[in-house]
Amino acid sequence: MRTGWLVAECKSWRRLPARVLAALEQAERSATSEQLAVAVLHQVGARRENDLVVLRWGDFLEWFGPDSDPPERT
Repeated sequence: MRTGWLVAECKSWRRLPARVLAALEQAERSATSEQLAVAVLHQVGARRENDLVVLRWGDFLEWFGPDSDPPERT
């Protein structure tokens, strides 16, 4: 998928990693209706700026869809 501000590589797997799903579900249980639930995946010993952020595609489109302006970069 490609938009003016986003390039997404889409992959399909038979099963998603259970630990990733569990982390996202935990974030979803903690989030209010006004908050975006994400799971941040960190590899021990790696730099934090290389962490991965996982969220549901529907939530991504709702918050950052192709029709929205790109997030401000600082």
